[in-house]
Amino acid sequence: MWAQDTLAPVTEAEFKNFDGGMDALLEQTATTGATILEAAKVEIARDAASVITHVLITSDDDRLTSSVLAPKMVERFEDTLGPEFYLAMPHRNQLLLFPKAGAAMRSLGAAVLESYAAALHPVSKEVFALNKDGIRVVGSFEQDSIDASVLYD
Repeated sequence: MWAQDTLAPVTEAEFKNFDGGMDALLEQTATTGATILEAAKVEIARDAASVITHVLITSDDDRLTSSVLAPKMVERFEDTLGPEFYLAMPHRNQLLLFPKAGAAMRSLGAAVLESYAAALHPVSKEVFALNKDGIRVVGSFEQDSIDASVLYD
């Protein structure tokens, strides 16, 4: 739950007493995720040929990484990155999205790991694939950069 700038787990009693049951809870979380994403700062990076290399999403909202589960995440970026794209979540206030066909993920591996290491609240060194069907782990950042052989696809 989010109350008074504090993130805390939902207790079993709170979950049982949630009005509307699971459907209402899922609807509320999708709405909250979309709101968080809408308020976040989005920067689209392009190479010299104007091809998108990555999308950097940042927010002061500590719930930013939870927005990847909102249906609006894929809807918002599928026209830009394709129906499935890669995702890195080095810490809870930063997301990086990469087109599946792009090579920028390898060159930014060291920066992702540095961001993870420097974070007060790190999230993951893994690479995820995100599409309308959900999210899955497809690899991991290794040492200074990601190696294509690390991707499990």
